[in-house]
Parts: sequence; structure tokens; C-alpha cells
Amino acid sequence: IPLFWFAREQLPSPWAGVLLSAAFLVYPALQHQTLTDFHGIALGTTAVMWAYFALLSRRDILLFFLLPVMILIREDLTLVIVMMGVYAFFIQRRRRLGLILFGLGLAASVLVILVLIPAFRGGRVFHYSDYYDYLGDSPLAMLRTLVLEPGVWLPRALHRPKLALLVQLLLPVAFLPLLVPSILLLGASALAYLFLVDYPFAPIYTLGTQYQALLMPFIFYGTVLAIVKLVTWFGSRRGHAGAATRGEAAVATRGEAAVAAIASGVVFVLCLVTLVLWGPFAVVAKRAGFRIDEQSVAEQALLAQFPSDGGGVAEDGFAWYLCL
Repeated sequence: IPLFWFAREQLPSPWAGVLLSAAFLVYPALQHQTLTDFHGIALGTTAVMWAYFALLSRRDILLFFLLPVMILIREDLTLVIVMMGVYAFFIQRRRRLGLILFGLGLAASVLVILVLIPAFRGGRVFHYSDYYDYLGDSPLAMLRTLVLEPGVWLPRALHRPKLALLVQLLLPVAFLPLLVPSILLLGASALAYLFLVDYPFAPIYTLGTQYQALLMPFIFYGTVLAIVKLVTWFGSRRGHAGAATRGEAAVATRGEAAVAAIASGVVFVLCLVTLVLWGPFAVVAKRAGFRIDEQSVAEQALLAQFPSDGGGVAEDGFAWYLCL
């Protein structure tokens, strides 16, 4: 709904909002998140979609209503609020709002990550901080490494599976968000979360997980703003602003609407195609083609030892067999 409203406000074609909303619903990452096991961060997609809509359309009352909702969902969203403040301050030039959002997000982040979580974990630090301890042993040390020692984190950020994930996220939207570099500020915390992580296993940066929940909103709002830029470019090329007659202006307006509708349609088609290629149903099809090898036979023999009314726990690679 917020994506549709935003596209309807920003784009001259009534079809653009419909097509982009439909594209979002069949977006492969969203389908994976919806059809796999539930994680709390999945709620963040909806909250951030509404929050970005409120920020970008300057509906500040709605935005402040959403902030406590975001903070309550998960600690990641406090950093999203920080970056919203940076965006409001530097890109929208709304200095007071930017400072408020930045300060609120930073305070909530410190409270949740450095105070509340350790308190509930018996003094132990935030669990996921282990994945980033190569950057330093404190937030200031991590910031220093990020700014002064790019050689430490760049190899991890440019790890091939992570770049492959980036392609899988951007190809369905024709890489359009890259036309609006400023939108990257909104997704900076989610991008850093995925691309700076030092985790020995791949699930964090594979498409079939929940870890892209906070990337999807900025990708699609970036797509809308990129299409706005294409429409503006088309209008300037056709001389819409300086049209000599009302008829010429009408023709230019229809042309801009056509550009918006065609670009939105291309995104929708790409989302459908990539959904077929690497969506959740494609994964199921691949699993259905697994061969029964010696390991599978051993696993089945092990499962046969479980009583029919018993329970058990297993690692990720074995858990779905146990669920069968």
C-alpha cells in the first residue's frame, strides 16, 4: 500500500503504482521471506516500507508514530532510524528532523544493544557482534577501521557470494536504484549488516533467508525515484517545460506517462522471470531432484530410531529432514 501510494504521487502514469506494487509482491527475496520459516525481522519489512513512505512524502506525524514500532521489532531497525536521520539532514535538508531521527535512533541503538541485551544475557555482549569483531573491540574502534583501514573490510565486502546476492537483489528491478545514489543512505545500515559480516557459513548472504528484509524497502523506493529521474530526463529531452502550445505539452505529458508505465512494466516482468529462476519454488524443484545417496540412507536410518511421538533438535542441514 505505501509503495503504491508513493508511486502514484511521484509518477505520471496511473499504471506505474499498480505494476510496481505487483512487482514487489512477486519479488524473489520477498517470496523467500514469506514462504520460509518465520523470523521477527520479517515484520521490519512492513514497518520500514511505511516509515520510508512517511519520510519521503514528508508525513512527519505518521513517521513519529512508526518509530516506536520499529524500535520494538528488532535492534537492527534502530540503525535504520539513524540513517533516516542522515538522509533527512543531508538529502532533504530538513536539519531539525534529521537531528531528531539521528539522535533517537542512536540513543535507542545504544540502549538496546549495549544495555538491555547484555542485561538479559547475564552480562554477555550482543550475540551478533562476534561476526564483526575483526573491525575492533568497540564501536569507536570499528568506526576507525571502516574509515582508515578499508583493506581490512573490503575483501569481506567484495566476497563473491555477497556480490552474487547483490545481483540477485538488483537484477529484478533492472539495477534502477543505482541511478539514485542518495537512496543508498537509507539502506546503508542493512547493506553494512550483510556485506561486512564475517560469518563462516553462507545463509546470511543467500537469497533464501530473512536477512534481506530491510533491504527490500529501499530497493523499491529507489526504483520509484529512479523512474522519476527517467521521466524527468525524457521530459527535458522532449522540451516539455518549454512546449510552445498546449497540444505539445499534452503530447509530452503522455510520453512521460508512457515512460513511467513501460519502466514499471519492465520491473514487473523481471521480477516474474527471476521469481521463476531463483524463487522459493525453484528451490523446491531442485530439492525434489536430490539423489538418494549413502548419506541419505544413513539419515533415514537415524530418523527411524526416533519414536513416533518423540521430539528432537538438529542442525540446519538436518532439520528439514527431521521435520518431514
